[in-house]
Amino acid sequence: MPVCKACGGGVDSVALGLNYKIVSREAVDFLCLHCLAETFRTTESALLVAAERFHRAGCRFFPDPIVLPGEASTEAGVSSDSERPAEWLSGLRQ
Repeated sequence: MPVCKACGGGVDSVALGLNYKIVSREAVDFLCLHCLAETFRTTESALLVAAERFHRAGCRFFPDPIVLPGEASTEAGVSSDSERPAEWLSGLRQ
Protein backbone atom coordinates (compact mmCIF):
# COMPACT_ATOMS: atom_id res chain seq x y z
CA MET A 1 0.00 0.00 0.00
CA PRO A 2 1.40 3.43 -0.90
CA VAL A 3 2.17 5.88 1.91
CA CYS A 4 0.81 9.43 2.12
CA LYS A 5 3.56 11.96 1.47
CA ALA A 6 1.97 14.44 3.91
CA CYS A 7 1.05 12.38 6.97
CA GLY A 8 2.69 8.99 6.43
CA GLY A 9 -0.63 7.13 6.61
CA GLY A 10 -1.80 4.50 4.16
CA VAL A 11 -3.27 5.43 0.79
CA ASP A 12 -6.20 3.15 -0.08
CA SER A 13 -7.23 2.37 -3.64
CA VAL A 14 -9.90 5.11 -3.80
CA ALA A 15 -7.41 7.77 -2.66
CA LEU A 16 -4.89 6.36 -5.13
CA GLY A 17 -7.42 6.70 -7.94
CA LEU A 18 -8.22 10.26 -6.89
CA ASN A 19 -4.51 11.12 -6.93
CA TYR A 20 -4.27 9.88 -10.52
CA LYS A 21 -7.54 11.52 -11.57
CA ILE A 22 -7.33 14.98 -9.93
CA VAL A 23 -3.64 15.46 -9.10
CA SER A 24 -1.65 13.87 -11.94
CA ARG A 25 -1.85 10.74 -14.06
CA GLU A 26 1.91 10.50 -13.64
CA ALA A 27 1.89 10.86 -9.84
CA VAL A 28 4.59 8.99 -7.93
CA ASP A 29 3.88 10.57 -4.53
CA PHE A 30 0.38 10.22 -3.13
CA LEU A 31 -1.93 11.78 -0.53
CA CYS A 32 -4.39 9.85 1.62
CA LEU A 33 -8.07 10.74 1.45
CA HIS A 34 -7.82 13.03 4.50
CA CYS A 35 -4.84 14.96 3.12
CA LEU A 36 -6.44 15.21 -0.34
CA ALA A 37 -9.52 16.74 1.31
CA GLU A 38 -7.37 19.26 3.17
CA THR A 39 -5.36 20.09 0.04
CA PHE A 40 -8.47 20.70 -2.06
CA ARG A 41 -10.38 22.34 0.81
CA THR A 42 -13.24 19.89 0.69
CA THR A 43 -14.49 16.93 2.70
CA GLU A 44 -13.58 13.27 2.50
CA SER A 45 -17.25 12.52 1.80
CA ALA A 46 -17.26 14.89 -1.16
CA LEU A 47 -14.16 13.17 -2.56
CA LEU A 48 -15.77 9.75 -2.15
CA VAL A 49 -18.87 10.96 -4.00
CA ALA A 50 -16.64 12.31 -6.78
CA ALA A 51 -14.79 8.99 -6.95
CA GLU A 52 -18.10 7.15 -7.29
CA ARG A 53 -19.14 9.49 -10.12
CA PHE A 54 -15.82 8.96 -11.92
CA HIS A 55 -16.20 5.20 -11.47
CA ARG A 56 -19.77 5.19 -12.82
CA ALA A 57 -18.59 7.26 -15.80
CA GLY A 58 -16.15 4.47 -16.63
CA CYS A 59 -12.90 5.75 -15.11
CA ARG A 60 -10.69 2.72 -14.48
CA PHE A 61 -8.69 4.42 -11.73
CA PHE A 62 -11.29 3.33 -9.17
CA PRO A 63 -12.07 -0.11 -7.71
CA ASP A 64 -15.43 -1.79 -7.83
CA PRO A 65 -17.35 -1.22 -5.62
CA ILE A 66 -16.72 2.11 -3.95
CA VAL A 67 -18.31 2.22 -0.49
CA LEU A 68 -19.68 5.64 0.42
CA PRO A 69 -20.13 6.81 4.02
CA GLY A 70 -23.26 5.34 5.56
CA GLU A 71 -23.32 2.34 3.22
CA ALA A 72 -22.59 -1.19 4.35
CA SER A 73 -18.95 -2.09 3.92
CA THR A 74 -18.00 -5.13 1.85
CA GLU A 75 -14.78 -7.07 1.65
CA ALA A 76 -13.89 -5.18 -1.55
CA GLY A 77 -14.82 -1.81 -0.07
CA VAL A 78 -12.74 1.28 0.48
CA SER A 79 -11.22 0.18 3.76
CA SER A 80 -10.26 -3.39 2.93
CA ASP A 81 -8.72 -3.53 -0.53
CA SER A 82 -5.03 -3.15 0.20
CA GLU A 83 -4.23 -5.82 -2.39
CA ARG A 84 -6.31 -4.31 -5.20
CA PRO A 85 -4.19 -1.35 -6.42
CA ALA A 86 -1.62 -3.56 -8.14
CA GLU A 87 -4.41 -5.63 -9.72
CA TRP A 88 -6.37 -2.81 -11.27
CA LEU A 89 -3.36 -0.63 -12.11
CA SER A 90 -1.81 -3.43 -14.14
CA GLY A 91 -4.87 -3.31 -16.42
CA LEU A 92 -4.31 0.42 -17.02
CA ARG A 93 -0.79 -0.06 -18.34
CA GLN A 94 -1.83 -2.20 -21.29
